[in-house]
Amino acid sequence: MEYKKTIFFMSNCPKLLNWGYRFMWTVIYIAPTAKIADRIQKRLTEEGFLVQVRPINLTKPQYEILVPSGEVQEVQEVLGSILHM
Repeated sequence: MEYKKTIFFMSNCPKLLNWGYRFMWTVIYIAPTAKIADRIQKRLTEEGFLVQVRPINLTKPQYEILVPSGEVQEVQEVLGSILHM
């Protein structure tokens, strides 16, 4: 039996992900607006991180910023500089 490895890319992300494995995603920030969520996603993606944005509706619309669990510490360092601009 022949096995094929699949390479996954995330749109707008220059970083090669992994060979056929799924990621566990971790929420690293909850953005209060779509504009802020988009800005964070753009900046983290430019730094080479995989990022998902997921809308949540509690009392008002908010947006979860998620990254692969294995990159949380690295992302938190970059996120700090993004939020303090």
